[in-house]
Amino acid sequence: MVRKIVISLLEMPVGKSNGEYWTIANDYQEMNTLLRRMEQREFMERDIPWLIRRYKYYILSAVFFLLFILANWMYLAYAVRKRTKELKDTVEENLAFERENLKIKDRFESLQRVNSIAMISTMVAHELKQPLAVINNYAEGLGRRITKGRFKTPQEILPIIEEIRSEGQRASSIIDLVRRFGKKDKHERQTFDLGDLTAETVDMLIRVGTLTTGYELKCGKNILVTADRLNIEVVIINLIKNAVEACRAEASPMVVISVSAKDQDAEIIVEDNGPEISDEQFEKMKFVGNSTKKDGLGLGLAIVHELIEAHGGSLVLKRKKEGGLICVVRLPRCEEKE
Repeated sequence: MVRKIVISLLEMPVGKSNGEYWTIANDYQEMNTLLRRMEQREFMERDIPWLIRRYKYYILSAVFFLLFILANWMYLAYAVRKRTKELKDTVEENLAFERENLKIKDRFESLQRVNSIAMISTMVAHELKQPLAVINNYAEGLGRRITKGRFKTPQEILPIIEEIRSEGQRASSIIDLVRRFGKKDKHERQTFDLGDLTAETVDMLIRVGTLTTGYELKCGKNILVTADRLNIEVVIINLIKNAVEACRAEASPMVVISVSAKDQDAEIIVEDNGPEISDEQFEKMKFVGNSTKKDGLGLGLAIVHELIEAHGGSLVLKRKKEGGLICVVRLPRCEEKE
């Protein structure tokens, strides 16, 4: 400011009338007094209004910045409250949905238990028909022979009684099997030759009059599996019974049973020359309760499928072009008997 005053004074033109002009004085006393007065005045004028005028843009910027922070904080607080309410509502909806799901699950399990009881009851009737029919036939034959006096010694009766006892034990074993099936218990497994079991089952079906069609049996040797022997016997019986019933009405009914080793598996194939199977009938075979026979319950293949899967095996159904069905059962094979 002093510099500007000095420059302004020095730039003033010289007076025209009397030749007066400004110059730098040699005595600085008055100048110093003037400067001291000016500095004091400048100091006294630096009050709050002066600060506001001088720094108003900075102050306005700070005020706007604080307002922005305040507005942002209020928005975030509102957003958090809103989101918290949404999450709370979502959690309540999920809890309500979960409770409803639990109710539906309980109802579904109740229906499943009822269905399982019905299925197991039907399985009992389905599987016990065979040994009970054998017991009945032996009992009637025994009664007729005794009536006609064909037994000369009591020892001649013993084989028939032994057969009846054997079938009774088999019926008891089937009941135990069905109970384990319903309770999902572990199966009692042992290692045995699958070919020998198949041959024994075929002989039994011939003796009791179930395998009444022509048949061909091809069993390999030393095909060992580790499984529940009764379960696999039930599988073989069901497959052969289904094949016999499927081709019974044919002119030359034929059932082919083969047991062989396939890679790491043991394979049972039961094949018949029954009538041609439509697409609809073939699809129905995959579901429990559906049967291609008029009086069938559709449980034979369902039981086979359940028992085979319980042993880590598989069941595959194939249609023959000329008519009939091929059932392929695979079970894990073991190398040696332990």
